[in-house]
Amino acid sequence: MTVAGHPIVAELAGVEAMLDDERAAPVVRRFGVIENVGTHEAPTGIRALHIRGDELHAITGSFDAKDKGSALLEDHPEGGRAACAHHCFTLASGRDGGQVEAALVQPFDLHNVEGLASDEQRYFYYVTDEDDRVRVRYMRGEAPVPARGAV
Repeated sequence: MTVAGHPIVAELAGVEAMLDDERAAPVVRRFGVIENVGTHEAPTGIRALHIRGDELHAITGSFDAKDKGSALLEDHPEGGRAACAHHCFTLASGRDGGQVEAALVQPFDLHNVEGLASDEQRYFYYVTDEDDRVRVRYMRGEAPVPARGAV
């Protein structure tokens, strides 16, 4: 995330080559900064990503688990303030990426949404870790179509 608390997405190329050649390494193609998510007081990271066509769907939220002895949160307790949310966006079409604005799909009153997936009807399934029990939640409704390109 940025110093201002916004999540950063990096697009990688060459990941598939790593499956065939142990010497292969991915290359970062571009970055996107989700400018309308997160603040300096409640920095927000990306907890999960799901790609559907050219849309990226992200679970955003705190950048480490609370009450689990996180060294990261000991040094930066503000990193545990953000509740989780589902956002949808596309990366900027520019070569180097840039600022991105995300559409809010689903806010959560939780700090422990860990994953997401969708089906052909555009419904989403969310994975949560509640009291050390993994659950799958099904939410009805379509995701909004994000604005194209940079802000």
